[in-house]
Amino acid sequence: MYCYVLNSPLFHYDLYGLMGNGQRQYGHGSFYNYASRAMDYLCSLPGRCVEMMGDHFIPIPFVRDVISTAGRFCAGKGFSWDPVHSRPGSRELAAVGERRSPNASRVESNGILVSEAEFVTRCTKLSNDLGGYEIIPYYNTSMGLVTDLLTVLVQKLGVSTTAIEGLTNTLKREIARVGPDGQVFANGHSHGGLILAKATDNLTPQEQGIVSITTLGSAHQINNPNLKSCDNIISFGDLIPFLSDPIPCLLSACGLGGNTTFAKPCYPLLDHAYNSNPYQKALSEHNESFKKQCKGSY
Repeated sequence: MYCYVLNSPLFHYDLYGLMGNGQRQYGHGSFYNYASRAMDYLCSLPGRCVEMMGDHFIPIPFVRDVISTAGRFCAGKGFSWDPVHSRPGSRELAAVGERRSPNASRVESNGILVSEAEFVTRCTKLSNDLGGYEIIPYYNTSMGLVTDLLTVLVQKLGVSTTAIEGLTNTLKREIARVGPDGQVFANGHSHGGLILAKATDNLTPQEQGIVSITTLGSAHQINNPNLKSCDNIISFGDLIPFLSDPIPCLLSACGLGGNTTFAKPCYPLLDHAYNSNPYQKALSEHNESFKKQCKGSY
């Protein structure tokens, strides 16, 4: 009986035996259950903070692994060793969607702090919005906030990374598949826009002429005249592009050149998210262009 009342017969009671189906809210016990969960969360909070510190603010692999593991253990998550070096790096994932056009291709690249599962879900939804059309997800793996930001800095300094080389190969393959009369549509959000910019720089002018790019809140504004088309979308409520690539953003905002389109802000400081209203609206317009190119397959 003490097990049934969670070892607390004064606060957990069930006079008629109607709540014995695993639910833990009987009588006044609901308040104490809530308080107990709140106390459990507070007790695990220091461990969660240590885990977050290790995951996002320690760029040294082994030190990060030790701190993150200790944090998870203190938070009551058990002992789970998940070393950074064993995680898969940036790479092309399996395509989602079943319909493929002979004259068009769609490649997506993500920003920082996006899990692989989240990115696949995003691309699957995009494919469904396009009527089941094939999306090629190029996953830019996340290694934590500080490590990701250091990677952005290194790439902006012109250093080629695995992510850039891998996306270059993906674009080259798709360009060869669609041929000179086809079109490769490439989208990049946040850090994905920077990787996309560096990857297209590795293409020949003829290859660039087959690629149409749309970036959303990109860390780098693309202004390559050889591309078939290029549109950098920035919400005025998104500070990230202004911080990571200030001069091109300010020049475009003042009407002094560039091919950046500024969207009306929805939620200042929160508009950088991929799912924000300004970027989803711009993405829907880009989808229409893709559909027109694939008209023979729809």
